[in-house]
Amino acid sequence: MPEDPARISRKKPGVAFWATMVVVALVGYALSFGPACWLIESPLQCMTNGRAVAIEAVASIYQPLVALSVDGPKYISKPICWYAGCFSEGDDGRHLMAIFLEIEEFSRPRY
Repeated sequence: MPEDPARISRKKPGVAFWATMVVVALVGYALSFGPACWLIESPLQCMTNGRAVAIEAVASIYQPLVALSVDGPKYISKPICWYAGCFSEGDDGRHLMAIFLEIEEFSRPRY
């Protein structure tokens, strides 16, 4: 027997729902940084001309994390660099931050 349409709730999502969505988005953003670092260092990406575009995209999308890893306190910067390094070849991720900073400096307007 179908439910009575008057009894079906059309309630909008509440504050708890939206707070959960914000937390999930922020955690997802931070967790996707490592795979993005892997993407720009993958052998396939190194063989294409799109590597510079990928580096610029990652540097601009993750600019807050890059800035924290370079200018932030050590208790914040070390875990970010470590996480980037987990997905990249080489050291603890500091070379990636140097690449990102170089792109950022190059793209800043000069007055």
